[in-house]
Amino acid sequence: MGARFRGGRPVHAGRAQRIPESRRFDPSLGTTRNRKALVDRLGGMRRTPREGRPENWTDPTSFTSETELAEPVRQWLTAEGCLRIAEEVWTDSGVADLVGATGSARSHRRRLREAPLPLDGREYDVLMFCRSERSRDELGRWDPKGFGALKARVLDSLVEGGFMSETRGRYRTKVIPRDPFSHLVAVELKLESVDQGIRQAYAYKLFADSVYLAVPMHRCSLDLEHSAREQGVGLVGVRSDGARTILKAAAGSRATARRRRLASEALLGQGGDGTRRAGSPIITAGQLLPTQ
Repeated sequence: MGARFRGGRPVHAGRAQRIPESRRFDPSLGTTRNRKALVDRLGGMRRTPREGRPENWTDPTSFTSETELAEPVRQWLTAEGCLRIAEEVWTDSGVADLVGATGSARSHRRRLREAPLPLDGREYDVLMFCRSERSRDELGRWDPKGFGALKARVLDSLVEGGFMSETRGRYRTKVIPRDPFSHLVAVELKLESVDQGIRQAYAYKLFADSVYLAVPMHRCSLDLEHSAREQGVGLVGVRSDGARTILKAAAGSRATARRRRLASEALLGQGGDGTRRAGSPIITAGQLLPTQ
């Protein structure tokens, strides 16, 4: 037998039961389940921590520029074990707001001893091409601008630096500096346009091992978390007093060995003291690099 109602209260076997405020029906919001989901999306409900989400995840802090997000995210990258962090790292795949790298501190120091200056794309390509001995004619046919331009632009500096040997007009690579980083983390900072931020973070998969979108904590809605999860992009919530992982980035990268290595070299060259400039060029995942 169904329950009878008296004064808005269900009556079972003559005993009235009070309906909790949170479960009362509100015609303007639909069912109780829909009401909860709506309140969650609006960010007005305290949520149980899930995947790192703080219990009180609303934040009264009002960020006025993306540059203000950088320092909390730097601290978060350090806590994640990154030994080198730089802002506005320029790679052939675009410009990442923040890039951090994990790895062995010993390998990092050894790499800097082997080659204090980072390799650019052309130097790296020449070292890879000359792992087998190459003549002037072979190098001239390989480089679109000819042997003379290649010698002046790349070969002489590599020979002087001890990376290549030259004997009777034949060149061969002696050493290729090792990549000291085992994992690259790229982060896109966004105050607004979070959907665009997900697309930009996804494009960083062209060179990074894991990618994240960092937004103010109050923007970490369920819809945004769902969109980020679909693209394999991690989500970081930023408050004035720090940053927290909301969603862990999915494993997997679209980077080739060349793109990944050149991103490491760009990070080495930046030195970890770059300055964040808002409004980075927008790239898409379809803008792939030519490979040798």
